[in-house]
Amino acid sequence: MSPAWRHAAVELQQKFETDPGAGNCASVAVEAREGGVRLTFQTRDGRTVQRQIQDPVELIPTVESLSTEAPLPSARLPTGPVPALAPAPAHALPAAPPSDVPRAPYAINPVYGAELGVRAGADHLISPCIGPFGAIPVGPWELGILARYEGHYVSTLGGNEGAPKTASLAFGVTAGRRIPIAMFVLRAGVLGVLAAVHEDHYAAVDRDRAEGRLGGFVGSVWPAHTTVRLRADLAFEVVPYSIGHSETNATGAYSLPWWGVASTVGVELQ
Repeated sequence: MSPAWRHAAVELQQKFETDPGAGNCASVAVEAREGGVRLTFQTRDGRTVQRQIQDPVELIPTVESLSTEAPLPSARLPTGPVPALAPAPAHALPAAPPSDVPRAPYAINPVYGAELGVRAGADHLISPCIGPFGAIPVGPWELGILARYEGHYVSTLGGNEGAPKTASLAFGVTAGRRIPIAMFVLRAGVLGVLAAVHEDHYAAVDRDRAEGRLGGFVGSVWPAHTTVRLRADLAFEVVPYSIGHSETNATGAYSLPWWGVASTVGVELQ
């Protein structure tokens, strides 16, 4: 069961511990199912009803609505003898709330993973890129770090024969929001990157230099409530002190774009 469901189950238990006699509820069982949970609700007069719930935020409102004194819909009531309510799994409603249960889906659980893709930008330059990332969500916010290796910038217009090999190793920090929407988590924020650039040329002296970048990102994660998720990101970056002027190599050709867009996909773990 994901942290979000555990948190919802603990809140439900705490509500019943505070007012165990409220409403028409005798017992509640929550069983983990693929894509959600199955809620089994039993009234004081022995009737039962089941609901399939997809989102943790629906758990408590569903129980509250079923706890009202109004009769349950007859279509959902059993026609024969009411079977004994099966005991809930141990993880559904723990006897006592554990001390490390998060108060929100991404409160204290770090996320990490890796992505690969391409970075393209000014003056028709493009390079493959790959790298890891990590972040600590704090409520709806996210603070993270990233690393990215940009392997070899070439011009999409051709003429790359004999040109120096320009690559960079970038490190950065990110800050943004994570917004759950149905089975997805949308991400958006800002980033700052420092790139170490290396230019290798067989007929000239190798050059090393650094480059600072600022920008923003948008992305998505799917599905929202699993341990392993697919992640896609789109990051826009600009070199603020070199606007309008891309770096050139030893031959005078453009070697590194003054703005770029990195499009990556990968895996996120929690």
